[in-house]
Amino acid sequence: MMKHLGLVVPVMIGAIALAGCGGSSSQSARAQDAKDAVEQTLRSAATVNAMGTVTPGADAAAFVDAAGADPVFLFFDATWCHQQCAALRTQVGSHLRKFPSHNAATRRVDLDEAAALAARFTVKEVPTLLRIEGGTVTRRRVGAFQTTDSAPDTAGVFNFFML
Repeated sequence: MMKHLGLVVPVMIGAIALAGCGGSSSQSARAQDAKDAVEQTLRSAATVNAMGTVTPGADAAAFVDAAGADPVFLFFDATWCHQQCAALRTQVGSHLRKFPSHNAATRRVDLDEAAALAARFTVKEVPTLLRIEGGTVTRRRVGAFQTTDSAPDTAGVFNFFML
């Protein structure tokens, strides 16, 4: 049986470890490389069979349909969305490594490139994060997770994914 995964675990762990690094230009370059890898990983999906063979993923709609009853997270953003999309991408990224053990997969979706899918799930703003189970949206989050003092709301992110 094939299982869809966002294939983000190793990339996300590296990106999280490097995201707060400062110092030398080589550290900065590694951090940027990690961020670029995260972005590329969030843009793609792949299929992994029982033997561990990875094949390139289908479009986002096929990704959702193939998941069946398994939970799927769709992260809608756009190339023109900068600050809030980047904030949510960072917050989501810190929790993506937990997905395989919770039988869920993730996919980044560009709102402008997937208008039909956005309409299917009534996505009108970015960033929007959806949890979909059996083709039905069970959770929706519009905007970044923040507390009243603009600090990241890590408990809110955790609750979105795990509850």
